[in-house]
Amino acid sequence: MHPPKVVLVASRDYIAQCDRAFLLELINAKVELFCAVGHSAQNWEDEMDWLFIEVEEAGLATQFVVTTAHTDESVEEVIAFAEHFDCSRPCSVEVLYLQGPCVPSTR
Repeated sequence: MHPPKVVLVASRDYIAQCDRAFLLELINAKVELFCAVGHSAQNWEDEMDWLFIEVEEAGLATQFVVTTAHTDESVEEVIAFAEHFDCSRPCSVEVLYLQGPCVPSTR
């Protein structure tokens, strides 16, 4: 289970064949804030947005997800941003590092 706020530090592009399931996992965990930072941050944010729209149109979304891309900010700045983001329940920030194919980790 993921906390309501997730910062994804990506070092590679989004790959639908393996990353779609990961993003769906975040949506199903009712993540309220998804921040992408690093390589292709804008692409990761766009993919999360489109996937959420797909889930919402299917009538399966139970929680809105705020998405942000941080292309010119450090990981520390994005974590600080996430820490100050208000959510609807007690929340912490999970930082996930996506370094290899299809396996995010907390490092």
